[in-house]
Amino acid sequence: MKTRFILPVLFLISFSLGSFTSCKEPSSGPETEVKDSLVLKFKESDLTSATLSLHSSGVTLPASVSLYRNGDSVQAFLLHWADTTLKDSLLSPSTSYNWQAKLRKTASSFLTSNTVTARTMDTTSHTFTWKLDTLGAAGSVLFDVAIVNDTCVWVVGDIKSQPYSPVDRYNAAMWNGKVWKKFKFSLPTWTNTTSVQILMCNWNDGTGIWIFSEIGAFIKISFDGKVSQIGKTLERKGTPAKIWGYQKDHFYLVGSDGSITHYNGNTFTLMESGTTVNLQDVWGTSDNEVWACGWNEGDGRSVLLGKYSSGWKIINQSDPTNWGKYPSDQQPTDVYSAVWQSKPGDSLWVGSFWGVFRRGLKVDDRFSWDCRVKNIDQFPPDPVAAPVRIRSTGKNNIWVAGRLQTLAHFNGLTWRTVSGLPVQSVYTTSFDLSKNGKWGVMTGCFGPENTGRVIWLTLIN
Repeated sequence: MKTRFILPVLFLISFSLGSFTSCKEPSSGPETEVKDSLVLKFKESDLTSATLSLHSSGVTLPASVSLYRNGDSVQAFLLHWADTTLKDSLLSPSTSYNWQAKLRKTASSFLTSNTVTARTMDTTSHTFTWKLDTLGAAGSVLFDVAIVNDTCVWVVGDIKSQPYSPVDRYNAAMWNGKVWKKFKFSLPTWTNTTSVQILMCNWNDGTGIWIFSEIGAFIKISFDGKVSQIGKTLERKGTPAKIWGYQKDHFYLVGSDGSITHYNGNTFTLMESGTTVNLQDVWGTSDNEVWACGWNEGDGRSVLLGKYSSGWKIINQSDPTNWGKYPSDQQPTDVYSAVWQSKPGDSLWVGSFWGVFRRGLKVDDRFSWDCRVKNIDQFPPDPVAAPVRIRSTGKNNIWVAGRLQTLAHFNGLTWRTVSGLPVQSVYTTSFDLSKNGKWGVMTGCFGPENTGRVIWLTLIN
């Protein structure tokens, strides 16, 4: 009897084992051991500092790390995360450096990174030459300038003839590399006619020049002056003052009464700025980092604005009661007159009656003073004139044009004013810098006759 049940039991055991075996996940083989490593990379540098990134893997954190520059330890810190950013300061301009990191694994063993080599930026020249061009008779004024290249520079404003004749009144001129060619553009009015209006601002979007008049009419022209678009901007307040854009046919237009208008390539939109102060400058590095500022000559109010995902916010407002008082806490107290930023995330350069200041951008939409650099960029030597434009091609080549024919250059370490410029009855309106940063154009109304003039500035290496 027993022998009849042996085979079924064995079969059941065999079947059960086979069933369990078939459900088992396939083996992935032996686990690969994560090899410990420390990788150092160079990110960027300016004249006196360098930024590095450090990546670690296969090590126990936190761990003690030391950064070596040219074989000498310059930083020691506790590493809590696998990736971190390091900044090495107090460097010399135009100098090559080697960096290496070491992580302490045990009391007697270290993990050493690769070595990276980089060179800091050099200062630019403080040697300048300049020349003066006059466009128009007495009473002429040039309000803005846009540089395309050395054979295409556009200025706009009110260019009067001598003797004065409404027929011979122009509102734009183009430098073709040899001579100035004057233009008389007709723009729409609010009575469905056209007229030769005073032009206030222009901007080169890479494919042509956008130009706005004092009443908000606009044209877009080719680089040789052919009109491709024409219209009126209903979505605005007051008189246009300045344009900045981040790509073709996308720009922000600021003006009086706190007006900010955005053009997205198809439609104009009036944005809420939260202020009625006359805005006079706008600059940005992307659609997410745009800045505007301005001030009223009448009541002394001034404002600095930043554009965030939720819209425009007032970063700071001046107190007219502080006019004439030097800022004891090293912050501008009266006028915000110009803005500039080199790239997203970089400090914002702000012009005021007391000079040029840098503000560091912080997280959580906060905008606070960077204690490491506040007030070190005082500009210019007395007398101080409110900057109307801050323009640059890099941290070692920054130009500041002031209202009273003040023009200064920052080479990355020091400021130098351009001497010998005409100063009689001057009124500076704008400044633009060439792409290579070696020459620029300043516009305004200069000289005892108050004529529209262009000052060409060349930087000599």
